[in-house]
Amino acid sequence: MMLYLSRWFPRTYRTRFTALFMASIPLASLITGPLSGFVLQLDGVAGLAGWQWLFICEGLPCCLLAVAVFAVLPETPADARWLDAGEKRLIVSRVAAEDIARHSNVWSALRDPRVYALGLVNFAILFGITGVQLWLPLIVQSMGYSTFETSLIASAPYVVALPAMIAWGRLSDLADERVRFVAIAAMAAAVGFIATSMLSSSVPSLLAITLALTGLICMQPAFFSLLSVYLSGPAAASGIALVIAVSNVGSSLGPAMVGVIRQSTGGYGGAMAVFGVAEILAAVLVIVIGRTMMPHNYALISTKRQVGVGPPAGYRLITDTDSRSE
Repeated sequence: MMLYLSRWFPRTYRTRFTALFMASIPLASLITGPLSGFVLQLDGVAGLAGWQWLFICEGLPCCLLAVAVFAVLPETPADARWLDAGEKRLIVSRVAAEDIARHSNVWSALRDPRVYALGLVNFAILFGITGVQLWLPLIVQSMGYSTFETSLIASAPYVVALPAMIAWGRLSDLADERVRFVAIAAMAAAVGFIATSMLSSSVPSLLAITLALTGLICMQPAFFSLLSVYLSGPAAASGIALVIAVSNVGSSLGPAMVGVIRQSTGGYGGAMAVFGVAEILAAVLVIVIGRTMMPHNYALISTKRQVGVGPPAGYRLITDTDSRSE
């Protein structure tokens, strides 16, 4: 989907629309928390266990949507039936004009150590998100809340994360900045995790966890926009897949790490501290490598953007004549 969005939205608009798409993540968590609690109460209906009803109710829509996506989504703007010829040309030309990617060749992208470094940044994101999401109901329940109260409280952080993700993506586009917005969100997540590890009372701990989850969720749109700016075409397809393959290891390690630390210490504070350190390292890493990822053939200038299709706002293409004159 990140590759697909890069074909439709110019670089200067991409983060906000990536955020709108990825807002489905906190929205789904907000809805499915209480919904799952209700579905699990169907235990024994039609001879099926509650967890089986959960798989059916949450898995069947995915199967139906797979068919709908294949039938409805056009491959590119040029294939969209709801756009007229002028609109198609405008979208295609704007996306092409704002393509400042460093890599379009598959093998050059896969040999670039910065792509692997970005995989580690996303590793930290998924490491923290999955670790907290899967354990949050038990963390809340350990504070003394009932099962119903737990389902509501565990969904509350996403009420904050949902609008925050959309607003953060828009601000990133308006500032025409990706690296800084990933790093700031990562540091906010780190502060939330470290605060959680140090707090003992329930309400402050829940507020700190909310900050941590919000930071992690806000990291994602700017991160994937940064990736799609660096890679295009076949390189984007393979590079995004590589980054996600590396980072998916974090999806397994995060929840497992929480379980191991909880079993050995009897609490969740140690795991939250580890998540906090991981997000600090992610912020440092994205700052170190991010500034080296802007293409060499664009230079920042202070003049106003020219009217019409051209390089991104604040940039101009350096020609061979310019290089020789320098």
